[in-house]
Amino acid sequence: MLAEAVRASGENVTVTGPAPAPIARLRNRYRFRAMVRAEDRAVLRRALLHAVRAQRDLPYKVRAAIDIDPVQLL
Repeated sequence: MLAEAVRASGENVTVTGPAPAPIARLRNRYRFRAMVRAEDRAVLRRALLHAVRAQRDLPYKVRAAIDIDPVQLL
């Protein structure tokens, strides 16, 4: 849902995924990841902010985290 909201933001971003994380299940929770890329950090911020605002009605069991400039992708 979040990846689709980023795509629908109208910003010039590239979204890869969602796909299962390298460790797909951890502590009995399923994990997925999507990568969002943009040439400009401001564009990336606007697209992610749009996605977060659009998806305020996520189920309470769903957790989402945004990592800008991740050190590793595991």
